[in-house]
Amino acid sequence: MSKVRLDLEAQSYQPTEMPESKMSGVDAYKNKQKMIDASNYKRRRIIYFIQVGTRGPIKIGISLNRFKLQQRLSVLQQQNPYPLRIIRTEFGTFKKEKQLHKRFAQLWIRYEWFKPKGELAKYLLDRAEKGKG
Repeated sequence: MSKVRLDLEAQSYQPTEMPESKMSGVDAYKNKQKMIDASNYKRRRIIYFIQVGTRGPIKIGISLNRFKLQQRLSVLQQQNPYPLRIIRTEFGTFKKEKQLHKRFAQLWIRYEWFKPKGELAKYLLDRAEKGKG
């Protein structure tokens, strides 16, 4: 039996992704799912602002399209005793939605709900006046 000396410092190991043809079915699926998730993160969607009544909290969320947004509003309405209304929509991505959540963090109430005042109210008024989104 011979001893083999392994000099780790002399070797440089560069991890690389295995080609899909060499991956197991599960690994290939996970790899493809990561790529889909990454592309969905940048895909254009509808960012919506839903308000409880006329003076209540505002939910900032994102939806795939207008049809899905109407479904989302219906579900939220079933869970809420007060009337809800869509006060604003604009095109955006998950990234933009997260940026809006950070921007209005000082007005955060809970989950995706924010107080309807300050910078958020100004943002919505500015957008309405400019006719964007």
